[in-house]
Amino acid sequence: MKLRSENVTAADVPAGIPVVIVNRLGHYAESHLVHFDDKNLVGIQYLLTYAEPMISMVCSLNQHHKVYLVRPVPEMDVNVSRHLSHALMMGKQPQDVSIPEAEYRKKTEFIWQAQDRAVNQCGVKVIDPSRWLCTDGRRMGSKNLQPLYFDDSHLSETGNRVLIPMFKALFH
Repeated sequence: MKLRSENVTAADVPAGIPVVIVNRLGHYAESHLVHFDDKNLVGIQYLLTYAEPMISMVCSLNQHHKVYLVRPVPEMDVNVSRHLSHALMMGKQPQDVSIPEAEYRKKTEFIWQAQDRAVNQCGVKVIDPSRWLCTDGRRMGSKNLQPLYFDDSHLSETGNRVLIPMFKALFH
């Protein structure tokens, strides 16, 4: 089966094929990048309106596919690769880039709640990359000075490889 991503709809994916959803829902919600008919939505009203179609969509997909939602990948405060390389170029002793778990949870709480609602509403599964991206209560942007991100919010090839065991577990 060969599918072109820009033309794929749920109807194009044969029933029974698992669907893994990894996205930046928090970024879209936080930045109000999704627009609704009611232009006056703000705060929690915007977030609740934003969550409903996401939950509906994953529940609809879950009728014919096993759906896995990946917990939000942390967004770092700096461009990880640039930050580390500049520190090295300037002769500084670089430190691994990370954010505190509490900061991550506060920024992603709304998405976690929406994902949990989908679990309760229609039985989708949630997978959490924490085991692979966290150390000592911190969400890591680099490990041993190896960037896990190529910027502040997108995993690098190294970061993607760190998550291979998480995805392998889904398909074995």
